[in-house]
Amino acid sequence: MFDLINGHLLITTTDRYCFSACTLAFLGGRQRYIAPGARLGFHGEFSDTADASHVEAAQRQDMVTMLSLGVASDFVDKAFAAPKDRIWIPSASELEDAHVITGVSSDYVIEDEVNALPADAMAAKPGNVPQAPGGNAPAVEETPDGIVIYRGPGQ
Repeated sequence: MFDLINGHLLITTTDRYCFSACTLAFLGGRQRYIAPGARLGFHGEFSDTADASHVEAAQRQDMVTMLSLGVASDFVDKAFAAPKDRIWIPSASELEDAHVITGVSSDYVIEDEVNALPADAMAAKPGNVPQAPGGNAPAVEETPDGIVIYRGPGQ
């Protein structure tokens, strides 16, 4: 997921939470935003099927990836130090200071009604967005770079 997101130069966001492996996909974004109150959660890698040497190798590679993105080394160490049965949830300021997120923004918050959009809603083009239940469609804009941004109603 990281490679796909990173390769397409996507902006990643979360308006609630992103824990565990989700954070690695999230880090693929060329810009990364969390909504006010949203949380990212980290822990060391583990597997129920792979042996310890494979897990350690995967974790080392993920640590190198994070460092290559400019994430602070002390943050990376702390993120992977949390045991598999616990989640370390850094504050928004810790995330920003460590260069994990670009910033905190409510621009990408999606209201619950909009979350009920059919799966093909995200494939819609500006001006052709399916209506959510109750008739509320997300606001859609396209940047000069051709990036389509979907925003919840009222955002």
